[in-house]
Amino acid sequence: CFCTLPCLATLPEGGKFGRFTMVEHYKPGNRFLAWLAPSKNHEKKKGPKSVDLVSGFFFNINFIVGTGFLGVPYGFYRAGTVTAAATLLVLSFISWNSANWIVETMSRAQAIINWRNEGEKRGRASSVSSSDSYSSSDRTHPKFELLLTRKFEASEMCELFFGPYMKYIYLIILSAYMFLAYWTSATVAGSAWATNLPLNFGSLSQCNDQAFHHNLAPTDKGCLSAYRFCIMLFGLIVIPLSLIELTEQKLFQVLLGLMRFFTFGCLIIYSVANLVSNPGYNPYNTTSTFNSSFHEYGHQILKFDFKGWLVAVSIIVYAQILHSGIPAMTQPIKAKRWLGVFFGAVFASTTILYLSLGVTLSLWFKESIEETGTLNFVELAHHSSSTALRVMSYYIVLFPSLDVCSAYPLGVFALSNNLFILFTGLDTTEMHKQKHGRLILMVLRFGTAAVPIIAALFIANLVYIVDYAGLLGLFVCYFFPILLQLRSQYVCHKTFGYTSLPSKDISAADDEVPLLDGKHVVTSGFEWKARTYYTPYSNVFSYPIIVMVFGAVTVVICGFIIAGIAM
Repeated sequence: CFCTLPCLATLPEGGKFGRFTMVEHYKPGNRFLAWLAPSKNHEKKKGPKSVDLVSGFFFNINFIVGTGFLGVPYGFYRAGTVTAAATLLVLSFISWNSANWIVETMSRAQAIINWRNEGEKRGRASSVSSSDSYSSSDRTHPKFELLLTRKFEASEMCELFFGPYMKYIYLIILSAYMFLAYWTSATVAGSAWATNLPLNFGSLSQCNDQAFHHNLAPTDKGCLSAYRFCIMLFGLIVIPLSLIELTEQKLFQVLLGLMRFFTFGCLIIYSVANLVSNPGYNPYNTTSTFNSSFHEYGHQILKFDFKGWLVAVSIIVYAQILHSGIPAMTQPIKAKRWLGVFFGAVFASTTILYLSLGVTLSLWFKESIEETGTLNFVELAHHSSSTALRVMSYYIVLFPSLDVCSAYPLGVFALSNNLFILFTGLDTTEMHKQKHGRLILMVLRFGTAAVPIIAALFIANLVYIVDYAGLLGLFVCYFFPILLQLRSQYVCHKTFGYTSLPSKDISAADDEVPLLDGKHVVTSGFEWKARTYYTPYSNVFSYPIIVMVFGAVTVVICGFIIAGIAM
């Protein structure tokens, strides 16, 4: 697809390739180079490409539901059903709020940039980091908004509100997390295909289920060759997808999103059907049944295992990570005013899916549950007497490798966009200001996509590294959104001015700093003018004191995850 995209342009009068403009030093007829220099006039006439909320929903679902869902049933079994369900609800609630805080911070960043631009027009200083105080006449009414033509990656917001050092810290953590996460994704695809596809030709031989256990790479040469062949095949799929713009992948992402829901449905319905028709039956221990299935289920539902709970916490945090991709995933969405409700729907959907999956599979497979939930269907795929069950089981076993084909490019977008800011100082929405900006972005995307795949060619078993990837993800999805939320509120208060007068004196300041849509914030008998930091995406959980409480909870969660790794 990537190689044929430039050929879709046609050459009308005026030396322009349809939606692209020829650059002077490009030779006429070289459409690939023309594609690297998109026309500014096209975007002025038709505007930037956008997607609707439904497509955006699938973009975000695909980003979250990568390989994280595979361990959810195991976490439910280890911790106990009620304990794991409560933990899932709490952590999902925190994830939803931290995602909303990212959106709020993006709108505050846009307000700061607007204020800077207005200040430059009026010839006054516009540095956010300046310690100078501003008089009431200098203060302006901020316009908190999100634009189709401008987005703010977390690294840029770190620099805007904290300074360059915080940007570097964020980029180091994000790069390490993304590298480990997508290295794992590549090994999942390679091992699944090498084990389940009949690759028995030349020097290749199909791997068995134990080939990847306790080994950094398969020891059998034929299996190793088959695994590497599958890794290269995976790269030939995801690297071109990583070079295609998100809006051009709408159909592909929606299709894979629907396949995710179908897979969840197969897993849940199969488990529920067996729980109803075979109560108390153990699918892997046919010599034993229970006198009372309710007693057995009751024990699993109500039990609490502290070590198992620590495992569940790490799994659930990893399964709900979206935050590094929020700027890229939301930028093409046209109806941005609905983003607050939108993320509520996204996290409600994943929470319901994970809850249903964890409860049903953990109760059915019990102590036989695998750390990777889909592996419980390998035996069924090979020995089921029903053709339909065998086909369904093969699909379930292979699905994670198909799943990462859509999630992988989305992660590449998130990391390469941040690296583009590091190397050019500009967001990808401003790359027309950078000479060869499009080419730089394509090189970054190619490198970001290729490096984990190259690493996966040599090391296939990352079971001991995944826990550390989850810990890094905790910083990306919890700590940085909290810090950005608090710091951006402070900077907006300092920049735009605020009033903390007793309630009876509020009217005296109304002319100076009007309220946002007539709203204000009530804190300890004082009414703070919400106009200075309250955005259209803010809610009751946006108040600084509540964000600080979430921060304290996050520190405790981080301690539990570290304890779980140590144990």
